Amino acid sequence: MEAAKSRELVPARQFIRACKKTSKRSRVADSTGLELSGGKLLASVLAFRRVLLRDVLAPDEQHVGVLLPPTVGCALANLAITRSRRVSVNLNYTMSEHDVNYCIRDAGVKHVITSKKFIEKKPFKLDVPFVFLEDMKEQVRSSDRLFAGVGAFALPASVLERLIGLKRVKADDPITAIYTSGSTGEPKGVLLSQHNISATIDAANQIFQIEDDDVVLGVVPIFHSLGYLAALWLPLCLTPKVVYHVNPLDAKEVGRLAQEHGVSILFGTPTFLRGYLKRCEKEQFHKLDLAVVGAEKLPLDLAEQFRNKFGVLPSEGYGATETSGPAAVNIPDHR
Repeated sequence: MEAAKSRELVPARQFIRACKKTSKRSRVADSTGLELSGGKLLASVLAFRRVLLRDVLAPDEQHVGVLLPPTVGCALANLAITRSRRVSVNLNYTMSEHDVNYCIRDAGVKHVITSKKFIEKKPFKLDVPFVFLEDMKEQVRSSDRLFAGVGAFALPASVLERLIGLKRVKADDPITAIYTSGSTGEPKGVLLSQHNISATIDAANQIFQIEDDDVVLGVVPIFHSLGYLAALWLPLCLTPKVVYHVNPLDAKEVGRLAQEHGVSILFGTPTFLRGYLKRCEKEQFHKLDLAVVGAEKLPLDLAEQFRNKFGVLPSEGYGATETSGPAAVNIPDHR
């Protein structure tokens, strides 16, 4: 991996190429009913990037906050930040306002991207201004749509990458700062590089053999390193579809989405699995082929119960924020 680092594509470039390959196929969806093909997803990201650079970010503003649950909007925000060659800071909305504001100060964040709908449900008073996705959508100009359409559907990937400066991004450049929960004092910011994410995606794909017709359930929060990798970059740099839901413990809605979209890959925690065991029907996970859990110890009896009901033995992973999510995982023999 170290020897290949100079030749690897950074995640933003992998994402562009994956979208080009799947321009007409559904790539992202969420529980609000929003669904985008690879081409429309790339066009939306390119349009949002232009709004960010023109109307929001100062030239020297490197770190940009995101306060959103797993949704298509959260993915768009992170992707637009990375394409702007900035560092995303996904803030943990389960923390206190004090801790969130500490993370903002520590990272030097000057703007936080969120949505009006989310802030209505979970009000936050932060030390920096909010940038609402709904307002950004209104700020998209005709020229932005034209550039986004040409970039997404007409320009070759290599030309688009050069045009927006991605060929200048190096493997050791930072891509995100993820804050730990603060269980041992103040939250600690872990800076992950482009290479951290690229290498982990490559390793995970070698183990799991992710296919074009796979559908990933994206319920792990993006502020967690497992969610940042497994719900965001892993599916979007490769070519499966990803389906988001804001609350991983909402088993009823998770089961409905799994059945509707044919979810085949589930990343989560043992706590999530317990909820799905109790409240989801076997038919709702009829296409499930791979379940990978981390963050807590996986009890053997829970693993057996899950296999008996859904036909899939969960694979236990271990990792840390510093290892950009998983560092080791049990390998499912059928993959």
